[in-house]
Amino acid sequence: VTAAGTGRTPRSAIGAAYRQTGAHGRVTTWVSCEATCRIVLGGTAAFDGRKLRLRTVRRSLRGSGRVTMRVKLPRAARQAVSRGRQVTVRLRAKATMGSRVVVTRRTILVARPR
Repeated sequence: VTAAGTGRTPRSAIGAAYRQTGAHGRVTTWVSCEATCRIVLGGTAAFDGRKLRLRTVRRSLRGSGRVTMRVKLPRAARQAVSRGRQVTVRLRAKATMGSRVVVTRRTILVARPR
């Protein structure tokens, strides 16, 4: 698999606002690939010494491009944000492009708006 006629191996990236409010109980991120790929997005939410796993979200991209993905926070994490706690969300995106697998990570802080 090559990246759109460039002859080099395709890359993947993940991006998100570092600070989010967790509106509607979710965090929003985007993942891009330079070739057709299958994306698996998961991670953890940590607060008050607790660490909870996030539900895995899967998407496919036909050709190179970028897709917006939303991950729902666990109920306990949503309640912590509503009580004024800061929740640290660590996302891990695994993009599979042919036989190439690229893992990227991103950290997001979720807190009520000031």
